[in-house]
Amino acid sequence: LQDLLLLPCNLASSTQISYIFKEVASKLGRIDVVFNSGDGDGSAVSDTDDTLMEGEIESTSESRAREIFDTNFWGMCTVSREAVKVFRNVNGGSRGSSGEGRVGGRLLNLSAVEGVVPRAGKAYWSAW
Repeated sequence: LQDLLLLPCNLASSTQISYIFKEVASKLGRIDVVFNSGDGDGSAVSDTDDTLMEGEIESTSESRAREIFDTNFWGMCTVSREAVKVFRNVNGGSRGSSGEGRVGGRLLNLSAVEGVVPRAGKAYWSAW
């Protein structure tokens, strides 16, 4: 576990996501795999008691719905963008002395099943 680096990150913050990727690449030299799953209810960025994203669309506030999209949609987009930057710019230059080396990386994106099979009370959740 010597190469394990745990850093907190608010997935609704593109600044924090960019910082995390730079920090990890700097400390570990490269990033080979990124498992990207926003899949949060936005409660980390919410100051409401409404921590689950369930309910009728007309009873969910726009600000609450935006919290979910900031985390689960835009957060995943930002993580994907930053991962590809590292795969191309950092990992792309790390070839061994023989000219061979591991270039690129693997990006695994996981999203909610509700995007394919919607459920009642999950309109905003299904949209991302």
